[in-house]
Amino acid sequence: MHLVVDLRTKALPATTGDAADNYGLGKTWGSNWQGSAQGWVPDEYGSAMWRPVVATTEDLTVWDIRTYLGIVTAEVAVEARGGDFKQLGATMTRAREMGVEGLVEEAIARGAHAVVGVDMSYTSIGGRLLITVTGTAVTLKEKGT
Repeated sequence: MHLVVDLRTKALPATTGDAADNYGLGKTWGSNWQGSAQGWVPDEYGSAMWRPVVATTEDLTVWDIRTYLGIVTAEVAVEARGGDFKQLGATMTRAREMGVEGLVEEAIARGAHAVVGVDMSYTSIGGRLLITVTGTAVTLKEKGT
């Protein structure tokens, strides 16, 4: 059994890695928000909505950074007992997604449009794996304005 635990202050409950668990994804951003385009995208009714930009780079091709709002962080713990590597891979994917979601939620709470310079680190702690996701929350403006 694999267990994924969200370590945020407003953490989601621990999940078991079953396919039915959504790990909190979908509650705020829709079922496949990370696979979708980022920036201005159409919602289900055809209206424009902002989908937060998440980038490992400091520079974005379409936008300039207007304001730096500080470092944002999310941590997720993974405990894997038994199971095969395919199941472990799926659990790790869900854990990383949960970390990015936490990062985005913290950034939006600060008024950010995006998180840049995103980095993930992995630390082994007592038979568990801690995934720490960090980045810089920023507001954006159109290039050249």
